[in-house]
Amino acid sequence: MSLWGVEVEAVSCGGEAERPVHPHYRRDGDLVGFADGSPFLLLSKASLDDLNGRLKEPVQVDRFRANIVIEGCAPYEEDSWRGVRMGGVAFRVVKPCSRA
Repeated sequence: MSLWGVEVEAVSCGGEAERPVHPHYRRDGDLVGFADGSPFLLLSKASLDDLNGRLKEPVQVDRFRANIVIEGCAPYEEDSWRGVRMGGVAFRVVKPCSRA
């Protein structure tokens, strides 16, 4: 298959790619598949805007590899959230990202 002129192949990881969530944060049965430790990484646009206001050269949102970007909150407010709801789906927020 060609995607933007580059040959690519779709693959599947299967069940062996499932990993348990860190014991300190998981509930019984929690698993992630092909993730570093959590199924999503949340970032607010306000936090990114605040950070960029203090940097000589701004960074883009993709630098943080967040797969959920929230708008409409105060900077770093997401650090205290215990959950977030998008449409009819509720997500548990268990800890800040440990990437440094």
